[in-house]
Amino acid sequence: MEELRKDEEEEEEEEEEEEEEEEEEEKKKKKKKKKKKKKKKKKKKKKKKKKKKKKKKKKKKKKKKKKKKKKKKKTKKKKKKKKKKKKKKKKKKKKRMK
Repeated sequence: MEELRKDEEEEEEEEEEEEEEEEEEEKKKKKKKKKKKKKKKKKKKKKKKKKKKKKKKKKKKKKKKKKKKKKKKKTKKKKKKKKKKKKKKKKKKKKRMK
């Protein structure tokens, strides 16, 4: 009988501990939620700042596009040069044949 009682007591203690742990976890979660709310507020502020930045970025993008066009022109020139070189080589070969 005594053993049974002891066992029961132990079980009860364990259950109590578990409950306490769960409560603590819940508290932590609540705290996290509060923190999240704070973060959201901060995010809103940041968003406003970002909008201003975006306007600046748009201007930069336009400049970049112009640069890209220039690059394309360069590549075309290179191709032409290569063709010329090939022609020269052919001419040389012809001379040798003569």
